[in-house]
Formats: sequence, structure tokens, C-alpha cells
Amino acid sequence: DYLILTSDRLPDLQGEHGLYRAFKERFPTLGCARVHDVGQAWVQHAAWYHVLLNPEAAGNREIQQQLIHLRDHFPGMSPLTLGLYRNLMQGLITRDEFVNVAHLVQTMSLRRALVGLDRDLGLASTLCRSMQAGLPGLIEAMMTRTPEDPQVRVALRLGLPLAGYVLQRLQGVSSLAGLQVEHIHPQTPGPVGFRRARRGHHRLCRAQ
Repeated sequence: DYLILTSDRLPDLQGEHGLYRAFKERFPTLGCARVHDVGQAWVQHAAWYHVLLNPEAAGNREIQQQLIHLRDHFPGMSPLTLGLYRNLMQGLITRDEFVNVAHLVQTMSLRRALVGLDRDLGLASTLCRSMQAGLPGLIEAMMTRTPEDPQVRVALRLGLPLAGYVLQRLQGVSSLAGLQVEHIHPQTPGPVGFRRARRGHHRLCRAQ
């Protein structure tokens, strides 16, 4: 995630040793002087990444909740999440801006999941590049990659990916721990049951 966030292009991470190869390409020599130059950045990013993995360390409840959503449901966006949290900690964006953009990341990712578009590291890399031009550039890049309502309405007829996340947000549940999604109607409704199923065929219930 650090390499994706701080590189000018998506590193080639393919293969068994892809990550090692990408690291060596980025840092071909690491003498004492070089490690001293970049070591502080590594330590600082590691501290921020710790918060991404353990959102309770964020302190602020609203930020913590957004980090939980992003960690649990949209892990492919973790390089972008790291960049946003870094910018928050460096005072480049406000707390409200972080929360608003976190909402946009989730909206974009959910809509792309609905219509079958990728939500992989390639997308995250592109958005990290857009973020370098500032928050307006990132927001514009996300908006152009967010499927619009007509596409989403059609896709919703075929099913609901990330149903637990959607119900969690709709019902204001802070955590899915101890809960499971119950499919009241068929997950992929046929013509006969479509009229009933379109009104909602999932709900959260206590795990047995």
C-alpha cells in the first residue's frame, strides 16, 4: 500500500516475488545514508497504517467509524485510505473533509461493485495520483468513476453485493459483530417474485 501510494504509477506486484521486486525497483540501493533519508517516512507511514488496521486508535469516533467501514468492506482502497489519513494527520485536510471523502470512496466502491466494475489496486493507484493535485482533483476523479443512478437501479434488480454493509449503514449499526444477513427472498429474484423482492430481500439478524 505504501509503494502504491508513493509511486508515480502502479507497481508491478504480479508473481510470487512481485512485492519484493517492486520494492527493489523503488529502492535499488539502501545504504545507511539512504535508509536515514527514507526511514522516518517509513516509520511515520507505519504508525498511520496501524490506525487503519486498528481504527479504535484514531480517537475521534466519526473518523474511527469511517476507517472501520473502509477496512472491513473496501480493502482494495487501502492505499487511498492511507493517503487520506496521512493528509488528515499532516493538516492538509480537515476532519470534516476526511469524513466526506471517506463517504465518497464508499459510495463509488459500492456502486462499482453493483455494476460489476473493478475496485482493485489499479483504481486505488489512479486515485492516489489524482490526490496529488489536491482534494478537488481527487473528488473529480472519483465522481467520473462513480456509476450513475440509472445503471445502479438496473443492477439492483439482480442482487445486492455487500448486503451486510448496506444494511449496517441503513440501520445505523456500528458493527456487524454477532450479526448475519438473512435473505428473506431469493438473492437473485426471478420474474414471479421480482415485484416483492425489489422492495428489499435482506435484513440483519442476530447470528445463531
